[in-house]
Amino acid sequence: MAEQRRLRSDLGNERHDADQRSHCRPNPGPSWHAIGSGDFYRNGDSDILWQNDDGSVAIWEMNGTNVAASGIVATNPGPSWHAIGSGDYFGTGGSGILLQSSSGKVRI
Repeated sequence: MAEQRRLRSDLGNERHDADQRSHCRPNPGPSWHAIGSGDFYRNGDSDILWQNDDGSVAIWEMNGTNVAASGIVATNPGPSWHAIGSGDYFGTGGSGILLQSSSGKVRI
């Protein structure tokens, strides 16, 4: 049996077992959903965009297949807002998050 270690998920605030040899990160829990990816930190690496059922948005800053940092992005827009994509909307070389509300309003 592979040696196990305990890892903390910053997204789910829970602890999960993970194989030390695995490049997969711990499961953040069923309320978190991977939405997409983009270079949010303008460092040339693709990062992972997440959204919680409560509306919170988070990013896993990636370094290859390893999570370098993670955290909640700004203020929770609420459960009626949905992260629907990412892109370099302002021409800065970094990704922004495209949100759409249940009523159809859009914001970046």
